[in-house]
Amino acid sequence: FTGKITNIKDVNTAKAGTYNITVEGKLMLHGITKDVKESGTFEVKDDKSALAKCKFNIHIGDYQISIPSVVAGHIAETVEITVDLTLDKLEK
Repeated sequence: FTGKITNIKDVNTAKAGTYNITVEGKLMLHGITKDVKESGTFEVKDDKSALAKCKFNIHIGDYQISIPSVVAGHIAETVEITVDLTLDKLEK
């Protein structure tokens, strides 16, 4: 996954707290790239570190991933992807 926080200007990096963000980017799996846009959170901590989190669901068929018929009943066709980003030091 390669992306960016589109509303980062809404995050006050000088003040500890949790802010709502929107993440946009491209997810490549199995040689297929798709656009992704989801909401997430950006948490600024007192020590000026930060943690950004976002979750989204994909359909594996969209990425041409086939499920063998032997295990088809045991594997979900929708998969949850979690993106976590930790920043050690924020600049003002």
